[in-house]
Amino acid sequence: MLHRSEQELPEPLHRCKIGLKIHVFEFIVSFDLQLTSVQRTGNKLEATFVNEITGQTSLMIADQTVVERGTLPADTLYHEIRTASANDGVTDIDRLLAGEAQPEGENGAFRLYRIGDAVSSRNIYSAILDAARLCNTI
Repeated sequence: MLHRSEQELPEPLHRCKIGLKIHVFEFIVSFDLQLTSVQRTGNKLEATFVNEITGQTSLMIADQTVVERGTLPADTLYHEIRTASANDGVTDIDRLLAGEAQPEGENGAFRLYRIGDAVSSRNIYSAILDAARLCNTI
């Protein structure tokens, strides 16, 4: 099993971490391999991967290959109303990381920020965390 993000794994309880690591390694889970090709070899599929960190190539033989690519951000509304916002839809990352309020902006009746699925395909908890970080200084 290969997965693009280790953040999708549930946070284990401290006493379960070793067991989870053993389980992960038993199933050859890797988070840094990029699928580059799949070709039929007899009645099997041979998948070629490149390690994004080391550049090393590896092959895996399997009965099936499933590729999950996620989805595109649902940002149509954001782009439609961005220019009408006071902040042009821009988040001041330095202020956000410092826990400071975002700038007021120059014109417009509202401030607009991209969070959750407007940024990328993410879960509801990511959107809530984004919103909490932005609203914490209001």
